[in-house]
Amino acid sequence: MLLIDRRCSDSWVIGIPTHLFHSKYFRNELWFNFCFILDGEVESKHLGAYEAVLRKIAVYLTSFEVETTSLYSDDFNVGGLLEQIFHDLVENSESIIEVDSSHKWYLRIIHNWEEPKEIELHEVPISIVNLRSLVNSEWDLCLQTIIPHIDGIKHVKKIAEDTSIPINNVIDGLRNLLYYKCIKMIDIFHQTNRYRVTQNIRELAQSQDLQDACVSTVILDRSLPMPSFPLVFAFYCKLQSGNTIQQFYKKQEFEKRNIDVRKFVIFGVLNGILRRVHEYPLSNIGDNIKEGSESGNLSYDEIYFGPNQAASPHRYPRITIYK
Repeated sequence: MLLIDRRCSDSWVIGIPTHLFHSKYFRNELWFNFCFILDGEVESKHLGAYEAVLRKIAVYLTSFEVETTSLYSDDFNVGGLLEQIFHDLVENSESIIEVDSSHKWYLRIIHNWEEPKEIELHEVPISIVNLRSLVNSEWDLCLQTIIPHIDGIKHVKKIAEDTSIPINNVIDGLRNLLYYKCIKMIDIFHQTNRYRVTQNIRELAQSQDLQDACVSTVILDRSLPMPSFPLVFAFYCKLQSGNTIQQFYKKQEFEKRNIDVRKFVIFGVLNGILRRVHEYPLSNIGDNIKEGSESGNLSYDEIYFGPNQAASPHRYPRITIYK
């Protein structure tokens, strides 16, 4: 089978032209093709997930035609079949079709996502889907235990402590959720964190959907009037890496304006509007510490949550690098 993919305008068209040879066919052969038309924004490296489904459909159709000749004789409702496959794959990424009493087709789109990044102990998992509606008794017991603790506040180490699950098992479970795009990982929220606005602030200024989501997310008390988007947008623009988030939100009087500072920061980070500015302590007393906590290679979060967390990062005179 030869797979053909072609970029047409703003879409991808991929298909597998298939043919059968037999004297019963006009000119002794029958050609047919099943195609997917995908959004042009789909990266070419992700086409493999759809190619695998196409190849399986081609095999199913070939086998079905050889056994029944339904495609050639027009006795088969191909349009209804295609409509069901389309609906099932769009809604559920899988389709199970009972064509007749002898033929049952099983199709599933399995995306080849990139390997997730390494998870740090100080990072906080943020659910981006409704995990509790997805989980069932067949899921891994470790994941079933972890998911109720994914609340947007607890960091990885805290989840391990509260569930009494070994830290490596917690990390493995979270990596699975990260791989399947169920969660995102962000740095733990501290009042002393520093953030800076990114160039993605333009998207917030241009997207009405993102603006509506922003205002509905950062609200502190839903019984009070919602803050206006221009106000929230102005706060993002004013955020400077030179100030801690505590200094910033107190100066801007977030609570009086019905804005939750934690939600404000989390929304900004998840949507690429804000970037955390990390602090790296560096000893200035010479060569006494070359590879330790104040070598300039570890951030404060990594020091506090690392294996040598008992060692204070303020033991010696130091300077701080921001990056």
